[in-house]
Amino acid sequence: MSTKALPIAGHRASLALAITVGVTALCLYQQLMGWVLILVLCALGVRYFLYQGAYRRNLQVRTINLLAILTCVALVWFSREQGVLLTMINLLVSACALKLLLLKQARDFLQIAGCTLFLIGCNFIFSQALVSGIVYSVVLMGALLSLQLFYAPNAPLRVILRHC
Repeated sequence: MSTKALPIAGHRASLALAITVGVTALCLYQQLMGWVLILVLCALGVRYFLYQGAYRRNLQVRTINLLAILTCVALVWFSREQGVLLTMINLLVSACALKLLLLKQARDFLQIAGCTLFLIGCNFIFSQALVSGIVYSVVLMGALLSLQLFYAPNAPLRVILRHC
């Protein structure tokens, strides 16, 4: 199943995972640099347009690789100001955003889902309040919903929500 190509337009699981990555990044807004948040929001917008069918194919790998190199250079540049933990969280969030742009196979989907689950756990490093725990639980349910949509793409949403 990991080498199967994913559909570009109308793939509900990809859109749900993109929204989950975006909400997870917004939960980490105090720890992330502004341009990383902008990168995540742009990736979310591109994934939405791909879902709607506005684009017929994904972005070119060469473009994403150039963005990845620029992102790594910028993270190295700002790493002394932020510290190791915040730099690594910024790196993981930007890697998730760039991987969202290259989402082509089932393996890519599962990698992003795993990173998103790890980022939800990283949220607890910075905030252990009750309200934050409730918000992170809702985001976790969104990540699990996207995994269910991935493994049961033809199931109605009501049935999937009932099993959550």
